[in-house]
Amino acid sequence: MRHDSHFQVKDLTVEFQLGKNYYPAVRQISFDLKKGEAFGLAGESGCGKSTAATAILRLLPDNARVPEGSVWFQGQDLLSLSQAQLRELWWKDIAMIFQASLNSLNPVKKVGAQIAEVLTVREGLQSRRAWERVEELFALIGIRPERAREYPHEFSGGMRQRVMIAMALCLNPSIIIADECTTALDVMIQAQIVNLLKDLNRRFDLSMIFINHDLALIAEVCDRVAVMYAGRIVELGPVSEIFFKPVHPYVQLLIKALPSMTTRSDQLVSIPGAPPRLKEISAGCSFLPRCPYGGEDCSREVPPYIEIEADHFAACFKSINSINGQDP
Repeated sequence: MRHDSHFQVKDLTVEFQLGKNYYPAVRQISFDLKKGEAFGLAGESGCGKSTAATAILRLLPDNARVPEGSVWFQGQDLLSLSQAQLRELWWKDIAMIFQASLNSLNPVKKVGAQIAEVLTVREGLQSRRAWERVEELFALIGIRPERAREYPHEFSGGMRQRVMIAMALCLNPSIIIADECTTALDVMIQAQIVNLLKDLNRRFDLSMIFINHDLALIAEVCDRVAVMYAGRIVELGPVSEIFFKPVHPYVQLLIKALPSMTTRSDQLVSIPGAPPRLKEISAGCSFLPRCPYGGEDCSREVPPYIEIEADHFAACFKSINSINGQDP
């Protein structure tokens, strides 16, 4: 853990019960977060990034369990707290912007009333002061304050996502977890939401975990990024290092798959095959069936997690061989 970190996930593992057996969806992931930092969690759909986020806040469904790992914040392991202790942390210290804004809002209650309720219950504010705070939050996120007295269906998808951001900010948390909060929005609205998050991050020195499958958005928002594959973090480092000097073959192929604004190409690069299902994860490197550099070591054991350069880590035998001066 870095000395300037105030939040740390260590060896977090999440398993889901399918039939009589449990299968890993997140496998021993570790990362930390310093105050004011925007940290990205990237990867294909199903890689475990959203599961990790819900595990951090202990919002997992009944058929999931956390057999291993810890989540440290303010000297406490969040996974060992009682529900009462956890409720004190939710929204006040750590808040989450959920992926589906329409499903997260009560359809028969005005959006402002839903935020005001949090302020009256958690902060003890009188109704009038709570509504004043709601109007302040709406002005902050770029929505006319009078619209707080409207219902969720009267807002566009992008505006509902802004409301979710206002709700996450209402108790002044120090950490925001944004889980795919730009999904299903068009490109222009995505840009507005991303600019809003960047502005809030700078103005309030917020720490943020930004979860997204879009590497271009990750690069726009984040300082560092961890790329996940089949439940594991395969590479972690500063955004500039990951984009311009990727080490893991999966990350290299992801970067190559991004459309270029400067180089003309008649065909986009794609990664052959598909990620493994939960029941298909076996010993060794999970990316082996799709990897152009796979060898015998890859099939026998999980590659160790090593530091390539300062604050740049990867889990790949290819990277180990490169460091040792051997052919991949």
